[in-house]
Amino acid sequence: PKAYQAPAIKYFPGASHELELRDYQKQAVNRGVHEPALLAHAVGAGKTLEMITIAMEKKRLGIAGKTMIVVQNATVSQFATAFKTQYPSAKVLAPLNKREYASKNRQLFLSRIASNDWDAVIIPQSFFNLIKDDKNTVEEFFNEQIDELKEAQAESEEKKTVRQMEEAI
Repeated sequence: PKAYQAPAIKYFPGASHELELRDYQKQAVNRGVHEPALLAHAVGAGKTLEMITIAMEKKRLGIAGKTMIVVQNATVSQFATAFKTQYPSAKVLAPLNKREYASKNRQLFLSRIASNDWDAVIIPQSFFNLIKDDKNTVEEFFNEQIDELKEAQAESEEKKTVRQMEEAI
């Protein structure tokens, strides 16, 4: 696996000086900025702070425009508070009152995501599940998967593997 160094900075640009990330957290941020990463630290090791910093670093570096972070319904306000503590000047959108969770207001909330320039959007899993996938994007994804399977099938010489690929296709 690639090894990422902790940057030789005390605080990431724009971050509050209240909390200094530990070296392993800085390494996780470095990794998360450059490639998809699974943050599998123990409870209390600072995964939330790492995700927040990754989102802001990607925004700062122009890698991401508007990061959406999906969290458990019960942790939305906690995550939003942590975000604003670490990046006080960040423009963060999160549903923080019961009115925004009401079905009649959910669509209005989701439209606010598209219509403003947020640094980050924090939404509960229940909202994320309501966002419809674009039919063309889904079709394109499945076609790519099928093409990859057909290519692997053509290269495979084992009958069992070919059969498994046919079933997958």
